[in-house]
Amino acid sequence: MLAARDRGDPTVVAYTRGGDRPLASGKLVFVDSQVDQSTSHIKLKALFDNADRAWWPGEFVDARVQVATVKAATVVPANAVERGQNGTYVYRIKPDDTVEVSPVTARHLAKGIAIIADGLAPGDRVLVDGQYRLQPGARVEPRQAPANGS
Repeated sequence: MLAARDRGDPTVVAYTRGGDRPLASGKLVFVDSQVDQSTSHIKLKALFDNADRAWWPGEFVDARVQVATVKAATVVPANAVERGQNGTYVYRIKPDDTVEVSPVTARHLAKGIAIIADGLAPGDRVLVDGQYRLQPGARVEPRQAPANGS
């Protein structure tokens, strides 16, 4: 949190309960370091513009804190990232349409996307589904993933 604080107040986006629709953006001003043992949550305080008086004091919302922006990242669908005894990996599809295990370092996983810090290059093809019982060297039939990520 200190590193984010050094760059200025992190942005907080408030969402409707359930997180399906953003309501407003604000600035984080306080983080309570005590974890609520019953919910595993921490308390945050953020300031939001409420010019239209749509919010009431003490109203509960879901919130996401943006502490960094990653530029020029290599990303893959999160379901392509597997976990094994030696850490995280993906099945990379080689030019001859066979697969190999490629150890990766996933920097962040959220909303179905994994940011890969190490182990893949932009343009590498990875297996997104069907990894069960797959062996290195197995031949696959690559298909283009749908544009909407589903």
